[in-house]
Amino acid sequence: MQERLRQALALHRSGRLAQARPLYESVLASHPRHFPTLNLLGSLLRAAGDAAGALALIDRALALDANSAGSHNNRGNALHDLKRHEEALAAFDRALQLDPKLPEAHNGRGNALRALRRLEEAMRSYAQARRLRPVYPEAECNQGNVLLDLKRYAEAIECYDRAIAGKPQLVEAHNNRANALKGLGRFEESAQAYARTLEIRPDYEFARGMWLHTKMLVCDWTGLAGSLGETAVRIARDEKVSPMLPILSLYDSPQLHRQAARRWTRSQHPESDVLGPLRPREPSARIRIGYFSADFRNHPVSYLAAGVFEAHDRRRFEVFGFSFGPDADDAMRRRVAAGFDRFVDVRHDSDRDIARLAREMELDIAIDLGGYTQDARVGLFSFRAAPVQVSFLGYPGTLGAPFMDYIIADEVVIPPSSRDLFDEKVAWLPWFQPNDAAREVSDRAFTRADFGLPDDAFVYCCFNTHYKITPQTFDGWMRILKAVPDSVLWLREHSPAGTANLRREAEQRGVSPRRLHFAPLLPEMADHLARQRLADLFLDTMPYNAHTTASDALWVGLPVLTCVGRSYAARVGASLLAAVGLPELIARSTAEYEATAIALARDRVRLAGLQQRLRAARETAPLFDTVRFTRNLEGALESMHARRRAGLAPEHLRVDVR
Repeated sequence: MQERLRQALALHRSGRLAQARPLYESVLASHPRHFPTLNLLGSLLRAAGDAAGALALIDRALALDANSAGSHNNRGNALHDLKRHEEALAAFDRALQLDPKLPEAHNGRGNALRALRRLEEAMRSYAQARRLRPVYPEAECNQGNVLLDLKRYAEAIECYDRAIAGKPQLVEAHNNRANALKGLGRFEESAQAYARTLEIRPDYEFARGMWLHTKMLVCDWTGLAGSLGETAVRIARDEKVSPMLPILSLYDSPQLHRQAARRWTRSQHPESDVLGPLRPREPSARIRIGYFSADFRNHPVSYLAAGVFEAHDRRRFEVFGFSFGPDADDAMRRRVAAGFDRFVDVRHDSDRDIARLAREMELDIAIDLGGYTQDARVGLFSFRAAPVQVSFLGYPGTLGAPFMDYIIADEVVIPPSSRDLFDEKVAWLPWFQPNDAAREVSDRAFTRADFGLPDDAFVYCCFNTHYKITPQTFDGWMRILKAVPDSVLWLREHSPAGTANLRREAEQRGVSPRRLHFAPLLPEMADHLARQRLADLFLDTMPYNAHTTASDALWVGLPVLTCVGRSYAARVGASLLAAVGLPELIARSTAEYEATAIALARDRVRLAGLQQRLRAARETAPLFDTVRFTRNLEGALESMHARRRAGLAPEHLRVDVR
């Protein structure tokens, strides 16, 4: 037995887990109560990703010796992996009762506290771990993770640098250093740090997608085609390849989106019954709905939805806002907060505690406005915050989550033939995107000279973030510019590297870099809206369309040209144009898209007619009718609630025009 155990331990320490496991198992077959082997095999299973199997073995070990601090520490780690964080915290506390000087338990305790959003306590636990073990790269890295959560990016990088100095192959430190660099807008350095992560461990979870996304933020397209092919293969193999935003922006495939979303959800937000079943609620005269968002501030989600919160019929609905984003003191934050019957700041609470609070407030319907976007908290819905849970507005795709019941859409973004590619049931409204009819546009009289634009040129524009600009989209834009010699392209200024790369890409395609102009960020959104009137035609991106950005353009009378794709994200432009009454600007192919862009530049009378129709649409088009949209949304919510009250499972539903 001892020889087999020595061999297993040597293989285990060298990382050859698959070879070590059968040796451990053979020892346990003959000695099922061998305490060290139970712990060692439990540790191996956890390293291999089987936290549930690890926990079972560690519990067997603790049944033999309940006073083993190391076993309680191992149990805490397994529970943490299973996202049973309060139980994990109790296990680490028990380990420290038995051995207060066990640095691993202080480090693990910090991890559990971080997961519970008790960030200051987590920092103290990591600091204690480092006091007990001055050279402790893992604890140093974990301190950086808390600083990353707090968006103290520069301090986080200092922690990661110290961790890497102590352990150069500590892959988590390299990966999260990349995250911090991205948070600072140092995208080129961030991409290099992700690349280093993948050098150390090519399959490090979700790093490949972040590497691609960060390269796209600066329009670095080197090797992109090969990387996309490899990434798609890995997604098909159900590997942990990427968060969802890179997948939506790089692939026009609802099937691929769903597979990647399911993989992400299983890994990050497994469904939990820890709060138990929902308690029955007595019928009420008003349906209680809660909107959950990190974006109740100057943000595109609030720009679109603020009017909806205000327009809800208070005779039929009681409306709550749950905010877990920054505590921004801006005009939109104040307006949004005032638009709810009750507004709750829950940014310091854990996902489970937010779900528990929603239950205590007896919500009937919980509406997620973020999906898998920055700072969103899909995990809170895994605890079942309300009897009905709905994905709406902020994320254009399935969440791949068994705990989300419905997704709000229309028949353009999710055709009935595509409904089975979504894990949610589809609630079809006449049009899916709200708009705020009270949005202000500055009355400043901007001139083209104010932004370096030529007075006599035809100005194409696109103010989408740079990661949405694919090489294929840019190829088409350059062909358009070549066909219209007196035209320029006006883009958003995002980063110096992105600007330089796009100008270089234009030159490589035979277009003068001087024909690309970049719009700096303006402090006031009303001014940004006003300056868009200087452009002639907005060119949409594929496969991730403009969303709020397209609505901005349409609101100020700037026509948008789009090309409809297959996925939700690639069909938003078509939905908006249908709802504003300009279906002729929906191209069915890239060839039609380019031909239309060229034709409109050559036919100013036709373009002027479109602009005139668009200006009139501000008063008449469904897209800008906030109250009417809200009544349609309420009809869907009432249908969802009625099915739930009747004991019926969620089902696809359609709301007639109101």
